Amino acid sequence: MWKLLSGLLRQMFLFCTLGLVAICSFAVTSWSAETTSVLFLGIEQGDKISDKLTGELNEYLPRIGVQPIAAADLRPNDRKCTEPDCLSRLARQYGAGLIVGGSVSAHDERRQYLTLWLYDAAGGPSHDASDVAERAEITEKLKALCFRLFREYNSPTAAARKALPPPPPRRSRQVTTTIIQREITRPLSRTRKGLAIAFGALAGIALAGGIAYSIIDGQPTAGSCAVQCKWQTRDVGIAGFSVAGLSVVGLGLTLGLP
Repeated sequence: MWKLLSGLLRQMFLFCTLGLVAICSFAVTSWSAETTSVLFLGIEQGDKISDKLTGELNEYLPRIGVQPIAAADLRPNDRKCTEPDCLSRLARQYGAGLIVGGSVSAHDERRQYLTLWLYDAAGGPSHDASDVAERAEITEKLKALCFRLFREYNSPTAAARKALPPPPPRRSRQVTTTIIQREITRPLSRTRKGLAIAFGALAGIALAGGIAYSIIDGQPTAGSCAVQCKWQTRDVGIAGFSVAGLSVVGLGLTLGLP
């Protein structure tokens, strides 16, 4: 009886370990597959695209987990695109899920008005973020706006923000000065649901195995020994509890991360 139970428990522990490895590999693969491609049009300053600001922000995007699409062949007119029809065309042309652009314009004698916007090609809500900055801090303020823009886009909920002072009127287009974050409710994807179920099942199995091994630890075995033999399963039980704990952490991250 004890030999049969020991064999079953060992198989259970092996299954938990292999399952945890498989789930981690699946999670990495799923995350890579679901990463949204981003087309960055650039930063418009005056009536042209600023190569300096565009290049600095292009280098900053990977630091916040955003890998922009290489689009060196974008025409100047396309980089100034802000209309939905034009943005949809660019999204199809470059296979982009999101399109990001921005502008810098005069706010007053000393400060510049900065705007970044994000267009969701899948039809989701678009986002924008604005701020004012001294000339010397334009680059850093744009980076901060970029980080805030993607954080707000990935956030499951958004709160209304206070409007900034309106910039002077421009001929080319009207600058939106009221920043409103719409409340977004994003249901769990099928991938996340599958991961959550797998992590939950693995945690239950590993916990049961850890408890079972802890119970039989120190119990006499059915074998014949010169001195009475006892089960030494404490380490295996600890390993089972560890796998269960890691599975619970994985479940929490799967459900909790935006």
